[in-house]
Amino acid sequence: MFNHLNRERSAPRAIGIIAVLALVVGGGVLAYQHYYMAEKEQPDIPTPTTEVSTMLLKAKLTPEELAQRLSECKNIQDYSDQVACYGNLAIDANDPNLCPELGSALCRYFVFMWHTDLCSDIPIKKPIFGFDKDQATLRDLDNKKECLKKIAIETKNAELCENLFDEAADCQNTVALELNDPSKCSDFPGDCVMKIAIKNKDITLCESKYDKAWCLVQFSKLLPESKAYDQSCYKPPLDIEASGSYEIKNKYRYPNAYDSGLNDYPTEIAPKSHFYHLLSIPFNNSNSLLRVYSNSNRDIALLRLIKYSRSSETSELLGDIRSETGSNWSGIYIPIAISKDDNHIIFEAHMGAPGAGGGSVTMGYAYLSLASAQFASAQYDDCGYLNPKKIANQAYFYDNFSKALFYSEEKNVPPSEQPGPYYNSAIKFINIITAETKTLLEEPNTIYEIINIDEESGVVNFKSCPWQKYRFSCPVSDGSTQIRFINLP
Repeated sequence: MFNHLNRERSAPRAIGIIAVLALVVGGGVLAYQHYYMAEKEQPDIPTPTTEVSTMLLKAKLTPEELAQRLSECKNIQDYSDQVACYGNLAIDANDPNLCPELGSALCRYFVFMWHTDLCSDIPIKKPIFGFDKDQATLRDLDNKKECLKKIAIETKNAELCENLFDEAADCQNTVALELNDPSKCSDFPGDCVMKIAIKNKDITLCESKYDKAWCLVQFSKLLPESKAYDQSCYKPPLDIEASGSYEIKNKYRYPNAYDSGLNDYPTEIAPKSHFYHLLSIPFNNSNSLLRVYSNSNRDIALLRLIKYSRSSETSELLGDIRSETGSNWSGIYIPIAISKDDNHIIFEAHMGAPGAGGGSVTMGYAYLSLASAQFASAQYDDCGYLNPKKIANQAYFYDNFSKALFYSEEKNVPPSEQPGPYYNSAIKFINIITAETKTLLEEPNTIYEIINIDEESGVVNFKSCPWQKYRFSCPVSDGSTQIRFINLP
Protein backbone atom coordinates (compact mmCIF):
# COMPACT_ATOMS: atom_id res chain seq x y z
CA MET A 1 0.00 0.00 0.00
CA PHE A 2 1.58 3.23 -1.09
CA ASN A 3 0.60 6.70 0.03
CA HIS A 4 0.86 8.77 -3.13
CA LEU A 5 2.10 12.32 -2.90
CA ASN A 6 0.95 15.32 -4.88
CA ARG A 7 1.87 14.62 -8.46
CA GLU A 8 2.74 18.25 -9.16
CA ARG A 9 6.43 19.05 -9.22
CA SER A 10 7.58 20.84 -6.09
CA ALA A 11 9.52 24.09 -6.12
CA PRO A 12 13.31 23.59 -5.97
CA ARG A 13 13.57 25.08 -2.49
CA ALA A 14 10.57 23.30 -1.00
CA ILE A 15 11.07 21.62 2.33
CA GLY A 16 11.36 17.83 2.61
CA ILE A 17 8.40 15.67 1.74
CA ILE A 18 7.64 12.28 3.19
CA ALA A 19 6.71 9.32 1.09
CA VAL A 20 5.29 6.46 3.11
CA LEU A 21 5.01 2.90 1.95
CA ALA A 22 2.90 0.73 4.21
CA LEU A 23 1.52 -2.77 4.11
CA VAL A 24 -0.97 -4.25 6.51
CA VAL A 25 0.48 -7.64 7.43
CA GLY A 26 -0.97 -10.06 9.96
CA GLY A 27 -3.09 -7.41 11.59
CA GLY A 28 -0.22 -4.96 11.98
CA VAL A 29 1.01 -2.07 9.88
CA LEU A 30 4.52 -2.09 8.54
CA ALA A 31 5.69 1.30 7.32
CA TYR A 32 8.64 2.53 5.33
CA GLN A 33 9.46 6.22 5.35
CA HIS A 34 11.77 8.13 3.08
CA TYR A 35 12.51 11.84 3.30
CA TYR A 36 13.43 13.60 0.10
CA MET A 37 13.87 17.15 -1.04
CA ALA A 38 12.28 18.74 -4.05
CA GLU A 39 13.54 18.44 -7.61
CA LYS A 40 17.15 19.63 -7.28
CA GLU A 41 17.71 17.76 -4.01
CA GLN A 42 15.90 14.50 -4.67
CA PRO A 43 18.17 11.46 -4.30
CA ASP A 44 18.72 9.67 -7.56
CA ILE A 45 17.24 6.22 -7.89
CA PRO A 46 20.13 4.19 -9.30
CA THR A 47 19.36 2.74 -12.69
CA PRO A 48 19.40 -1.07 -12.24
CA THR A 49 22.40 -2.65 -13.90
CA THR A 50 21.32 -6.30 -13.89
CA GLU A 51 22.25 -7.90 -17.20
CA VAL A 52 19.28 -8.78 -19.36
CA SER A 53 20.65 -12.24 -20.12
CA THR A 54 20.60 -13.09 -16.40
CA MET A 55 17.03 -11.90 -15.94
CA LEU A 56 15.74 -13.79 -18.93
CA LEU A 57 16.19 -17.04 -17.02
CA LYS A 58 13.13 -16.19 -14.91
CA ALA A 59 11.73 -13.02 -16.43
CA LYS A 60 8.26 -12.82 -17.87
CA LEU A 61 9.22 -9.81 -19.93
CA THR A 62 11.05 -9.83 -23.23
CA PRO A 63 14.29 -7.81 -23.43
CA GLU A 64 12.45 -5.20 -25.46
CA GLU A 65 9.63 -4.93 -22.92
CA LEU A 66 12.14 -4.71 -20.08
CA ALA A 67 14.09 -1.95 -21.77
CA GLN A 68 10.89 -0.04 -22.49
CA ARG A 69 9.68 -0.34 -18.88
CA LEU A 70 13.06 0.73 -17.50
CA SER A 71 12.99 3.80 -19.71
CA GLU A 72 9.47 4.65 -18.57
CA CYS A 73 10.41 4.40 -14.89
CA LYS A 74 13.54 6.50 -15.37
CA ASN A 75 11.58 9.30 -17.03
CA ILE A 76 8.95 9.63 -14.28
CA GLN A 77 9.48 12.95 -12.49
CA ASP A 78 7.42 12.35 -9.35
CA TYR A 79 9.67 10.50 -6.93
CA SER A 80 6.95 8.41 -5.25
CA ASP A 81 5.55 7.31 -8.61
CA GLN A 82 9.05 6.46 -9.84
CA VAL A 83 9.61 4.25 -6.77
CA ALA A 84 6.32 2.46 -7.40
CA CYS A 85 7.24 1.99 -11.05
CA TYR A 86 10.52 0.25 -10.28
CA GLY A 87 8.84 -1.88 -7.60
CA ASN A 88 6.17 -3.16 -9.95
CA LEU A 89 8.73 -3.72 -12.69
CA ALA A 90 10.76 -5.89 -10.31
CA ILE A 91 7.67 -8.01 -9.62
CA ASP A 92 6.84 -8.42 -13.32
CA ALA A 93 10.43 -9.19 -14.27
CA ASN A 94 11.02 -11.55 -11.31
CA ASP A 95 14.18 -9.61 -10.47
CA PRO A 96 14.59 -8.32 -6.88
CA ASN A 97 17.68 -6.40 -8.02
CA LEU A 98 15.32 -3.94 -9.72
CA CYS A 99 13.66 -3.07 -6.41
CA PRO A 100 14.08 0.58 -5.37
CA GLU A 101 15.94 1.43 -2.18
CA LEU A 102 12.76 2.77 -0.61
CA GLY A 103 10.70 -0.25 0.41
CA SER A 104 13.33 -2.71 -0.84
CA ALA A 105 12.45 -5.41 1.71
CA LEU A 106 8.74 -5.24 0.87
CA CYS A 107 9.45 -5.24 -2.85
CA ARG A 108 11.72 -8.30 -2.60
CA TYR A 109 9.06 -10.03 -0.53
CA PHE A 110 6.45 -9.38 -3.25
CA VAL A 111 8.80 -10.67 -5.96
CA PHE A 112 9.43 -13.89 -4.07
CA MET A 113 5.81 -14.50 -3.09
CA TRP A 114 4.53 -13.97 -6.64
CA HIS A 115 7.08 -16.23 -8.34
CA THR A 116 7.85 -19.06 -5.89
CA ASP A 117 6.49 -22.50 -6.77
CA LEU A 118 6.20 -23.44 -3.09
CA CYS A 119 2.73 -23.50 -1.53
CA SER A 120 1.25 -23.17 -5.00
CA ASP A 121 -2.04 -24.58 -3.73
CA ILE A 122 -2.66 -21.23 -2.04
CA PRO A 123 -3.64 -18.87 -4.88
CA ILE A 124 -2.76 -15.18 -4.61
CA LYS A 125 -3.28 -12.16 -6.80
CA LYS A 126 -0.17 -10.40 -8.04
CA PRO A 127 0.89 -7.95 -5.32
CA ILE A 128 0.94 -4.31 -6.38
CA PHE A 129 3.83 -2.16 -5.20
CA GLY A 130 1.67 0.91 -4.86
CA PHE A 131 -1.68 1.97 -3.55
CA ASP A 132 -3.62 -1.22 -2.89
CA LYS A 133 -6.36 -1.72 -0.29
CA ASP A 134 -7.29 -5.20 -1.44
CA GLN A 135 -7.57 -6.88 1.95
CA ALA A 136 -8.24 -10.24 0.32
CA THR A 137 -4.84 -10.08 -1.39
CA LEU A 138 -3.18 -9.25 1.91
CA ARG A 139 -4.90 -12.16 3.65
CA ASP A 140 -3.87 -14.54 0.88
CA LEU A 141 -0.28 -13.33 1.20
CA ASP A 142 -0.41 -13.98 4.93
CA ASN A 143 -1.74 -17.50 4.38
CA LYS A 144 0.96 -18.30 1.85
CA LYS A 145 3.62 -16.80 4.10
CA GLU A 146 2.53 -19.03 7.00
CA CYS A 147 2.68 -22.04 4.69
CA LEU A 148 6.21 -21.11 3.60
CA LYS A 149 7.27 -20.53 7.18
CA LYS A 150 6.03 -23.99 8.14
CA ILE A 151 8.02 -25.54 5.29
CA ALA A 152 11.15 -23.58 6.22
CA ILE A 153 10.96 -24.72 9.85
CA GLU A 154 10.15 -28.34 9.00
CA THR A 155 13.02 -28.53 6.49
CA LYS A 156 15.30 -26.36 8.71
CA ASN A 157 15.87 -24.02 5.78
CA ALA A 158 17.03 -20.69 7.20
CA GLU A 159 17.64 -19.34 3.68
CA LEU A 160 13.96 -19.77 2.84
CA CYS A 161 13.12 -17.88 6.03
CA GLU A 162 14.98 -14.83 4.73
CA ASN A 163 12.26 -14.26 2.13
CA LEU A 164 9.40 -13.99 4.62
CA PHE A 165 9.54 -10.27 5.38
CA ASP A 166 8.16 -9.58 8.91
CA GLU A 167 8.28 -13.30 9.78
CA ALA A 168 11.86 -13.75 8.62
CA ALA A 169 13.60 -13.16 11.97
CA ASP A 170 11.27 -15.41 13.95
CA CYS A 171 11.55 -18.13 11.31
CA GLN A 172 15.36 -17.95 11.17
CA ASN A 173 15.68 -18.01 14.95
CA THR A 174 13.36 -21.01 15.20
CA VAL A 175 15.49 -22.88 12.66
CA ALA A 176 18.70 -21.83 14.40
CA LEU A 177 17.43 -23.23 17.70
CA GLU A 178 16.42 -26.49 15.98
CA LEU A 179 19.87 -26.76 14.42
CA ASN A 180 21.61 -25.57 17.59
CA ASP A 181 23.54 -23.21 15.32
CA PRO A 182 23.96 -19.56 16.44
CA SER A 183 25.22 -18.60 12.98
CA LYS A 184 21.68 -19.19 11.68
CA CYS A 185 20.16 -16.66 14.08
CA SER A 186 18.80 -13.54 12.41
CA ASP A 187 20.52 -10.15 12.47
CA PHE A 188 17.96 -9.26 15.15
CA PRO A 189 18.67 -12.25 17.38
CA GLY A 190 16.58 -11.32 20.41
CA ASP A 191 17.03 -14.34 22.65
CA CYS A 192 18.21 -16.73 19.92
CA VAL A 193 21.96 -16.80 20.58
CA MET A 194 21.49 -16.67 24.35
CA LYS A 195 19.19 -19.70 24.30
CA ILE A 196 21.72 -21.68 22.28
CA ALA A 197 24.51 -20.60 24.64
CA ILE A 198 22.45 -21.75 27.64
CA LYS A 199 21.60 -25.03 25.95
CA ASN A 200 25.28 -25.71 25.29
CA LYS A 201 26.43 -24.20 28.60
CA ASP A 202 28.89 -22.14 26.56
CA ILE A 203 29.20 -18.49 27.56
CA THR A 204 31.56 -17.79 24.66
CA LEU A 205 28.60 -18.14 22.26
CA CYS A 206 26.82 -15.42 24.17
CA GLU A 207 29.91 -13.19 24.21
CA SER A 208 30.38 -13.59 20.46
CA LYS A 209 27.07 -11.82 19.83
CA TYR A 210 26.25 -9.76 22.91
CA ASP A 211 27.96 -7.47 25.39
CA LYS A 212 30.50 -9.48 27.43
CA ALA A 213 29.60 -7.90 30.75
CA TRP A 214 25.91 -8.67 30.26
CA CYS A 215 26.71 -12.27 29.37
CA LEU A 216 28.81 -12.68 32.50
CA VAL A 217 26.06 -11.15 34.64
CA GLN A 218 23.16 -13.13 33.20
CA PHE A 219 24.66 -16.45 32.14
CA SER A 220 24.91 -18.02 35.59
CA LYS A 221 21.39 -16.83 36.47
CA LEU A 222 19.83 -18.28 33.34
CA LEU A 223 21.85 -21.50 33.24
CA PRO A 224 19.88 -23.63 35.75
CA GLU A 225 17.35 -25.46 33.62
CA SER A 226 15.03 -25.94 36.57
CA LYS A 227 14.30 -22.21 36.77
CA ALA A 228 11.75 -20.41 34.64
CA TYR A 229 12.52 -16.88 33.47
CA ASP A 230 10.66 -14.22 31.59
CA GLN A 231 11.85 -14.17 27.98
CA SER A 232 12.93 -10.55 28.42
CA CYS A 233 15.73 -11.80 30.68
CA TYR A 234 17.49 -13.16 27.59
CA LYS A 235 17.53 -9.80 25.87
CA PRO A 236 20.34 -7.33 26.66
CA PRO A 237 19.23 -4.02 28.21
CA LEU A 238 19.37 -0.84 26.14
CA ASP A 239 22.61 1.16 26.03
CA ILE A 240 22.34 4.69 27.41
CA GLU A 241 24.86 7.35 26.49
CA ALA A 242 27.25 8.12 29.34
CA SER A 243 29.23 10.89 27.67
CA GLY A 244 28.59 13.89 25.45
CA SER A 245 25.28 15.70 25.88
CA TYR A 246 24.11 13.14 28.44
CA GLU A 247 27.34 12.82 30.43
CA ILE A 248 27.06 11.34 33.90
CA LYS A 249 28.00 13.90 36.54
CA ASN A 250 28.91 12.29 39.86
CA LYS A 251 31.44 13.42 42.45
CA TYR A 252 32.45 9.82 43.07
CA ARG A 253 33.67 9.13 39.54
CA TYR A 254 36.65 6.79 39.67
CA PRO A 255 39.53 7.46 40.22
CA ASN A 256 38.99 9.69 43.24
CA ALA A 257 40.41 10.52 46.66
CA TYR A 258 38.62 7.59 48.27
CA ASP A 259 39.93 4.82 46.06
CA SER A 260 43.53 4.12 45.14
CA GLY A 261 42.51 1.31 42.78
CA LEU A 262 43.87 -1.56 44.84
CA ASN A 263 42.28 -4.86 43.73
CA ASP A 264 39.69 -2.89 41.77
CA TYR A 265 39.05 -5.62 39.19
CA PRO A 266 38.28 -8.85 41.10
CA THR A 267 38.80 -11.54 38.48
CA GLU A 268 35.81 -13.72 39.28
CA ILE A 269 33.12 -11.05 39.51
CA ALA A 270 34.38 -8.00 37.61
CA PRO A 271 37.24 -8.86 35.24
CA LYS A 272 38.81 -5.88 33.51
CA SER A 273 38.15 -7.47 30.11
CA HIS A 274 34.40 -7.16 30.76
CA PHE A 275 33.86 -4.13 32.98
CA TYR A 276 34.74 -0.47 33.38
CA HIS A 277 35.31 0.95 36.90
CA LEU A 278 32.85 3.85 37.04
CA LEU A 279 32.37 4.97 40.67
CA SER A 280 33.82 4.48 44.16
CA ILE A 281 31.64 5.67 47.07
CA PRO A 282 32.91 5.42 50.68
CA PHE A 283 30.73 3.91 53.41
CA ASN A 284 30.20 6.10 56.47
CA ASN A 285 30.94 3.74 59.35
CA SER A 286 33.63 1.49 57.93
CA ASN A 287 36.58 1.66 55.61
CA SER A 288 34.64 -0.15 52.89
CA LEU A 289 33.88 1.17 49.41
CA LEU A 290 30.90 0.76 47.13
CA ARG A 291 32.52 0.13 43.77
CA VAL A 292 30.28 0.52 40.74
CA TYR A 293 31.23 -1.09 37.44
CA SER A 294 29.59 -0.56 34.06
CA ASN A 295 29.67 -2.61 30.89
CA SER A 296 31.15 0.43 29.07
CA ASN A 297 32.45 3.92 29.73
CA ARG A 298 30.40 5.39 26.89
CA ASP A 299 27.14 3.50 26.45
CA ILE A 300 25.94 1.98 29.71
CA ALA A 301 23.37 -0.80 29.76
CA LEU A 302 24.07 -2.35 33.16
CA LEU A 303 25.93 -1.74 36.39
CA ARG A 304 27.55 -4.20 38.79
CA LEU A 305 27.70 -3.16 42.46
CA ILE A 306 30.51 -4.53 44.62
CA LYS A 307 31.36 -3.86 48.27
CA TYR A 308 35.12 -3.75 48.76
CA SER A 309 36.63 -4.07 52.23
CA ARG A 310 39.89 -2.17 52.41
CA SER A 311 40.86 -3.88 55.67
CA SER A 312 40.57 -7.45 54.34
CA GLU A 313 41.09 -6.52 50.66
CA THR A 314 38.09 -8.62 49.65
CA SER A 315 35.21 -7.93 47.25
CA GLU A 316 31.57 -8.90 47.76
CA LEU A 317 29.04 -8.87 44.92
CA LEU A 318 25.91 -6.92 45.92
CA GLY A 319 24.07 -7.25 42.63
CA ASP A 320 23.44 -5.80 39.21
CA ILE A 321 21.25 -3.02 37.82
CA ARG A 322 20.08 -2.81 34.23
CA SER A 323 18.65 0.04 32.19
CA GLU A 324 14.90 0.45 31.94
CA THR A 325 12.87 1.47 28.91
CA GLY A 326 9.36 2.65 28.20
CA SER A 327 7.52 4.39 25.40
CA ASN A 328 10.09 6.85 23.99
CA TRP A 329 12.22 6.95 27.14
CA SER A 330 15.07 5.05 28.78
CA GLY A 331 17.21 5.40 31.86
CA ILE A 332 19.37 3.65 34.44
CA TYR A 333 19.71 4.23 38.17
CA ILE A 334 23.21 5.44 39.16
CA PRO A 335 24.32 5.33 42.84
CA ILE A 336 24.99 8.81 44.25
CA ALA A 337 25.34 8.20 48.01
CA ILE A 338 25.07 5.76 50.93
CA SER A 339 22.76 6.53 53.86
CA LYS A 340 24.30 7.26 57.25
CA ASP A 341 23.49 3.76 58.56
CA ASP A 342 25.45 2.19 55.65
CA ASN A 343 22.48 -0.05 54.83
CA HIS A 344 20.89 1.90 51.95
CA ILE A 345 22.13 3.10 48.58
CA ILE A 346 20.65 6.27 47.09
CA PHE A 347 20.21 6.49 43.31
CA GLU A 348 19.56 9.17 40.73
CA ALA A 349 18.36 8.18 37.26
CA HIS A 350 20.57 8.89 34.27
CA MET A 351 18.13 9.29 31.40
CA GLY A 352 18.83 8.53 27.75
CA ALA A 353 18.01 10.80 24.83
CA PRO A 354 14.18 10.89 24.69
CA GLY A 355 12.02 10.11 21.71
CA ALA A 356 8.97 12.17 20.78
CA GLY A 357 7.00 12.82 23.93
CA GLY A 358 9.54 11.03 26.13
CA GLY A 359 11.30 14.11 27.47
CA SER A 360 8.77 14.59 30.26
CA VAL A 361 9.43 11.11 31.67
CA THR A 362 12.02 10.62 34.39
CA MET A 363 12.80 7.73 36.72
CA GLY A 364 13.90 10.30 39.30
CA TYR A 365 15.40 9.21 42.62
CA ALA A 366 15.34 5.82 44.33
CA TYR A 367 16.84 3.85 47.19
CA LEU A 368 17.79 0.24 47.83
CA SER A 369 18.24 -1.61 51.11
CA LEU A 370 21.40 -3.65 51.54
CA ALA A 371 19.64 -5.56 54.31
CA SER A 372 17.85 -7.82 51.84
CA ALA A 373 15.80 -9.62 54.48
CA GLN A 374 14.03 -6.34 55.30
CA PHE A 375 12.85 -5.75 51.72
CA ALA A 376 13.14 -9.25 50.30
CA SER A 377 10.09 -8.93 48.07
CA ALA A 378 11.30 -5.73 46.39
CA GLN A 379 15.04 -6.36 46.32
CA TYR A 380 15.25 -8.09 42.94
CA ASP A 381 13.18 -8.15 39.77
CA ASP A 382 12.11 -11.32 37.93
CA CYS A 383 15.43 -11.50 36.09
CA GLY A 384 17.55 -11.25 39.22
CA TYR A 385 18.55 -7.60 38.82
CA LEU A 386 18.56 -5.23 41.77
CA ASN A 387 15.30 -3.29 41.86
CA PRO A 388 15.69 0.17 43.48
CA LYS A 389 12.48 1.60 44.93
CA LYS A 390 11.51 4.95 43.43
CA ILE A 391 11.07 7.91 45.78
CA ALA A 392 9.93 10.65 43.39
CA ASN A 393 10.91 12.57 40.27
CA GLN A 394 12.60 15.16 42.49
CA ALA A 395 13.91 14.58 46.03
CA TYR A 396 15.75 16.77 48.57
CA PHE A 397 17.98 14.73 50.89
CA TYR A 398 19.28 15.63 54.33
CA ASP A 399 20.61 14.05 57.54
CA ASN A 400 23.39 12.40 55.55
CA PHE A 401 21.03 10.86 53.00
CA SER A 402 18.90 9.15 55.63
CA LYS A 403 15.85 11.39 55.05
CA ALA A 404 14.32 13.21 52.11
CA LEU A 405 11.52 15.56 51.12
CA PHE A 406 9.66 15.18 47.84
CA TYR A 407 6.56 16.40 46.02
CA SER A 408 3.40 14.57 45.12
CA GLU A 409 0.20 15.45 43.31
CA GLU A 410 -2.79 15.15 45.64
CA LYS A 411 -6.54 15.67 45.42
CA ASN A 412 -6.39 19.17 46.87
CA VAL A 413 -5.90 20.35 43.28
CA PRO A 414 -7.33 18.91 40.05
CA PRO A 415 -5.05 16.31 38.43
CA SER A 416 -2.87 17.21 35.46
CA GLU A 417 -4.91 16.89 32.28
CA GLN A 418 -2.03 16.03 29.96
CA PRO A 419 1.15 13.92 30.16
CA GLY A 420 4.13 15.83 31.48
CA PRO A 421 4.75 17.70 34.73
CA TYR A 422 2.44 17.06 37.62
CA TYR A 423 1.33 19.63 40.19
CA ASN A 424 3.51 19.84 43.31
CA SER A 425 0.44 19.97 45.50
CA ALA A 426 1.92 18.32 48.60
CA ILE A 427 5.30 18.17 50.34
CA LYS A 428 6.03 14.70 51.66
CA PHE A 429 8.72 13.13 53.84
CA ILE A 430 10.46 9.76 53.72
CA ASN A 431 12.81 8.16 56.23
CA ILE A 432 15.12 6.07 54.06
CA ILE A 433 16.23 3.90 56.98
CA THR A 434 12.76 2.96 58.25
CA ALA A 435 10.81 3.46 54.96
CA GLU A 436 8.30 5.65 56.86
CA THR A 437 6.53 8.25 54.72
CA LYS A 438 4.13 11.03 55.68
CA THR A 439 2.64 14.24 54.32
CA LEU A 440 4.12 17.44 55.76
CA LEU A 441 1.99 20.02 53.97
CA GLU A 442 -1.11 19.93 51.80
CA GLU A 443 -3.51 22.87 51.44
CA PRO A 444 -6.57 23.47 49.22
CA ASN A 445 -5.78 24.80 45.72
CA THR A 446 -2.10 25.31 46.56
CA ILE A 447 1.14 24.19 44.96
CA TYR A 448 4.66 24.32 46.39
CA GLU A 449 8.24 24.85 45.33
CA ILE A 450 11.09 23.92 47.71
CA ILE A 451 13.87 26.54 47.89
CA ASN A 452 16.33 24.73 50.17
CA ILE A 453 16.74 22.65 53.30
CA ASP A 454 18.42 24.42 56.22
CA GLU A 455 19.58 21.58 58.44
CA GLU A 456 21.28 23.92 60.93
CA SER A 457 18.00 25.71 61.59
CA GLY A 458 15.96 22.54 61.16
CA VAL A 459 13.61 23.97 58.52
CA VAL A 460 12.75 23.65 54.85
CA ASN A 461 12.23 26.94 53.01
CA PHE A 462 9.69 26.89 50.22
CA LYS A 463 7.32 28.93 48.07
CA SER A 464 3.58 28.49 47.88
CA CYS A 465 1.08 29.95 45.44
CA PRO A 466 -2.50 29.36 44.26
CA TRP A 467 -3.06 26.50 41.85
CA GLN A 468 -3.79 27.42 38.25
CA LYS A 469 -4.56 25.03 35.41
CA TYR A 470 -1.25 25.43 33.58
CA ARG A 471 0.96 26.52 36.48
CA PHE A 472 3.48 23.92 37.64
CA SER A 473 5.76 26.26 39.65
CA CYS A 474 5.32 29.49 41.57
CA PRO A 475 6.02 32.75 39.70
CA VAL A 476 8.82 35.01 40.94
CA SER A 477 6.72 38.12 41.45
CA ASP A 478 3.06 38.49 40.66
CA GLY A 479 1.82 39.03 44.22
CA SER A 480 0.51 35.47 44.60
CA THR A 481 3.69 33.75 45.81
CA GLN A 482 4.57 33.45 49.50
CA ILE A 483 7.98 32.54 50.97
CA ARG A 484 7.44 30.17 53.89
CA PHE A 485 9.11 27.49 56.02
CA ILE A 486 8.16 24.48 58.12
CA ASN A 487 10.16 22.38 60.57
CA LEU A 488 11.98 19.30 59.35
CA PRO A 489 10.88 15.92 60.77
